Amino acid sequence: MSIPILVGFDFGNENCMIYFDNNATTPIDERVFDAMLPFLKTMYGNPSSVHRLGRIAKSAVETAREQVAALVDAEASQVIF
Repeated sequence: MSIPILVGFDFGNENCMIYFDNNATTPIDERVFDAMLPFLKTMYGNPSSVHRLGRIAKSAVETAREQVAALVDAEASQVIF
């Protein structure tokens, strides 16, 4: 097994970081954050619920499903979150 060499990496600089654990989490794209913010702060309904916030959340999930499907040339029904 070969170990990658980090050419030009300043190991002495505490502000310089390479994060290798993207399996656990990744930084969120600013555009995703902006799109999700209303649902994280005020419109946090359960998309499986029938009340107003739930219906709004369900609509948002379905819109996201359609957007992802269009990006990967798939049917919306094939996109599972």
